[in-house]
Amino acid sequence: MEKKLLRKKHIFMRNQLPYKLVCDLSDEITEKFIESDLYKQSKELFIYVGVKNEVNTLTIIEHALKDDRKVAVPKTYNRGIMKFFYIDSLEELVLGNFGLLEPTNILTEAISNQQSLFLVPGIVFDKAKNRIGYGAGFYDNYLRNHLYHKSIALAYESQIEEEIPATSNDVAMNLIITEKNIYK
Repeated sequence: MEKKLLRKKHIFMRNQLPYKLVCDLSDEITEKFIESDLYKQSKELFIYVGVKNEVNTLTIIEHALKDDRKVAVPKTYNRGIMKFFYIDSLEELVLGNFGLLEPTNILTEAISNQQSLFLVPGIVFDKAKNRIGYGAGFYDNYLRNHLYHKSIALAYESQIEEEIPATSNDVAMNLIITEKNIYK
């Protein structure tokens, strides 16, 4: 199946998930991530704010801030450009492009290093850790320029296909955590 159809199918499926199930699955996935060695050894998280029935990442953000980790959240610009900015609290997020919570313009731009963990959103993944996002290229563009760090997807098991189409422009994840599995 081509990317466009897979994207449409999985957005529809995800939008059908009841709110309580999204909360329960998000809690399970969050717990797995926070208990992982990758998180325990991390000093800095580059993390999206989940929307539209995506895995809720707010608990992870709050937990990381409480654990004195640096937390950076993305802000999107024209032409597929995305930059990350450090936040000290969720109150520093405002409604931005695409209806996403984004950092205000007055925050410090984050610079990643080899110890930075990137939590990456997506619509559908496969067991080889390939990812299909929303199609604008924000994360693929960013990740291509930052291949030295670990990229992790948090997803529902229902978002995992056996195989999805991938091109040379697509950046695979290092790890995918679902409520049922950890794909390494």
